[in-house]
Amino acid sequence: MIYSKIPERRPAMVQAYCVKDRKKIDVKDAKRVTLKNGRGAWQGTCPVCGGKVFRIG
Repeated sequence: MIYSKIPERRPAMVQAYCVKDRKKIDVKDAKRVTLKNGRGAWQGTCPVCGGKVFRIG
């Protein structure tokens, strides 16, 4: 059997929508998280207001 380990691809900058600022921003300190249903998501902070942002996908 051949097993291959696929490395996690991390984009240069993760973008998400900040609800407080009402615009798309580049997420600061982005980290990959897994939801309860197994889907992946990105979580981090907004560099403008410091609020938490979350992007599924």
